[in-house]
Amino acid sequence: MAFLNKDQIEEIVKGALKAVADFDGSINAYEFTHFHDQHKKVFLEKLKIKINEYPYVDGNKYYDVALSLNVMSKWDTIQDCINYIDDNHKTKNKS
Repeated sequence: MAFLNKDQIEEIVKGALKAVADFDGSINAYEFTHFHDQHKKVFLEKLKIKINEYPYVDGNKYYDVALSLNVMSKWDTIQDCINYIDDNHKTKNKS
C-alpha cells in the first residue's frame, strides 16, 4: 500500500491554503489564528478534495483522511495539519 510522503502532503495543503489565505515563504509556521469559521470550512473542503484527487499508484484506490472542524481545532499551525494528515491518511477502494 502506497502512502503520501510529507512533500506530497505539503503540496496538497499548500494548494488548499491558497484557496483561503495569502502567504509568503514556508507554510510550515503558518498559523490558523485569524481563520474564521468560513475560512476553516473552505480550507477543509479544498483539503479533502485535493487529498481525494491526488493520484494513487494503481488508479483503483484513492487517498482519504477524516477531517472536521473538531479535528482542525486541535491544529495551531499548518505543520500540525501536515503531521495529522501524515499520521491519519489511508487508502480506499473506488466504488
